[in-house]
Amino acid sequence: MNCQECGVTGVEKAIFCQECGAMVKRKTTTVGPTNLNTIIDRYFFVFLLSGGLLFTTLAVYLALVSLTSDLLFSIIMAATGLCILLFSGFTACAFIYNSWSLLQNDVARTTAGKAVGFLLIPLFNLYWVFHAIRGFAVDYNRYANKHIPDAPRLPENIFLGFSVLFVLVPLFFFIPIISLALGLACWIYFIYLTLLTGSTIGAIAEPASSMAETAGLSRKTGNKANLFLSSLKNNKARLGGVTFFTIVILVFIVTPLIPRGQFSVRQLSVPQEMVHGERLIITADTDNFGKAAGTYFLSLYIDDRKIETKSVTIEARNSKAVHFDLSDDFPPGDYQASLGLGFFEVARDDYLQSFKILKPAELRINNLQLNPHQVDHTEKTRATVEVSNLGEAEGGMTLNLMIDNEVKKTEHITVKGETTITKDFILQIDDPGLYTVTANGTSKTLEVFVLDRPSNGTMLIREAGGGNGQLKISNNNSDADVLVVLADPDDPQTPLMAAYVHAESSYTMRGISDDKYLVYYSEGRNWDAHSKRFTDNARHSRFDDNIYYETTYVTEGHYYETWEVEIGIAGDEGAAAETIDSDYFPSLRQ
Repeated sequence: MNCQECGVTGVEKAIFCQECGAMVKRKTTTVGPTNLNTIIDRYFFVFLLSGGLLFTTLAVYLALVSLTSDLLFSIIMAATGLCILLFSGFTACAFIYNSWSLLQNDVARTTAGKAVGFLLIPLFNLYWVFHAIRGFAVDYNRYANKHIPDAPRLPENIFLGFSVLFVLVPLFFFIPIISLALGLACWIYFIYLTLLTGSTIGAIAEPASSMAETAGLSRKTGNKANLFLSSLKNNKARLGGVTFFTIVILVFIVTPLIPRGQFSVRQLSVPQEMVHGERLIITADTDNFGKAAGTYFLSLYIDDRKIETKSVTIEARNSKAVHFDLSDDFPPGDYQASLGLGFFEVARDDYLQSFKILKPAELRINNLQLNPHQVDHTEKTRATVEVSNLGEAEGGMTLNLMIDNEVKKTEHITVKGETTITKDFILQIDDPGLYTVTANGTSKTLEVFVLDRPSNGTMLIREAGGGNGQLKISNNNSDADVLVVLADPDDPQTPLMAAYVHAESSYTMRGISDDKYLVYYSEGRNWDAHSKRFTDNARHSRFDDNIYYETTYVTEGHYYETWEVEIGIAGDEGAAAETIDSDYFPSLRQ
């Protein structure tokens, strides 16, 4: 048969002319179920599907990487990717339609239109895919078994595998990464099915060669470029596919040349630490490296909570610092600041920064110690002040050390957060007495002595003199002096006679007037001449029985009473005595 377009002879066994690609209309039809006007041009479909996969992946990648820096370019790429995806889906439907069109025979379970149409019905297509894809392989093999025993068969399990994979894609919709991976696998799987089907189904239809095969079978003396253009002219499907991808390539080339703003955040500046109540300012240094001025959107997030969104207009090849002045009263704690970039507020981990709001400094005097708190007027004492900072921020205070409400020492101290320091002051007071030492409200008492040990037998009080009575005092203590006091039983707090006796010594108190007396004694060391008491290891006691003094006059003279007191006797010898509190001991300071 001759080609009606170019006149080439010998095309009886082809549907396309091998020279110009024109459709050859046969005068006779093949006996059987096959429509020979429908072909499976496998390489053409593989070219469209593979190109669609490649350009869709590229468009999606470019749309994602430019989403935060170049919104216009990202939108164009996303739209381009969507168009390619839809075109690839149409190509896949066309392949399925053509495949089923060849199988309209006594074993076909559905028509070509239903095979494709029902796949477009949501949810129902999860069931129908097993009929449209695996069912095609089953029906083809059934027909081949019946009419063409020597023809190659389609592997039904491979077609079943694609059907199962197709169902899994929407089932993982809520896990985008898995769903996307399954979708890509499904796309590649279908390209393989296209090659497999196109190379096998020729047993029931005499398919034309693919575009590459057509060009390869041209005459050696022919012009391949002319033949290729002629094939496009006479095959609208091929012309449409080539035209579509030519436009796609032009979009990829032309779009980057459009003048537009392109943005990036060079640096996000966040203070690492700040004190609660201070002003918090976060700065994003933003660059426009594009060829035109544009407006960029920045959103500040604190712990995934959007705080503020700002738009900034930047001239081409210029920069601006975007300041976020936070007025929210964030309580002390650890926080993370991040940026949402662009109109869609896309977050990026490389801008994630941590900062801490510190609890304000709170300085407090924990303790004031005087060492020693009792001191001779010639000695010094150490005042130790313990200061704690209950806050997290460093703080300072002026420490005033006062003695009886008069400031004696002043010093400014600085304490780091959540730490405690001690500060020492050396004090010396010449005059004996009780003093109140205060450090910023915390007080302690300091007692200053005049340590002066009286000689043995010193009479410190002689209010009941003028009589003849005597009191012999024996101090058997080896390391403690004693003070013996006589007092009126009716007024025990008022001393009438008082004598000082050294350790391991004795003394006789003389000239005691006639009367009844209580006998007190105190033992200890380090006698304070100012307060007239022992300052070290003092113990106070009182005899249970009173003593009486009475003078009797006779011709020969007179008789008087003499009592003897022994202190520090071992065992139970002597009169019974009881220990008393110092507050009940007669005070010599009148």
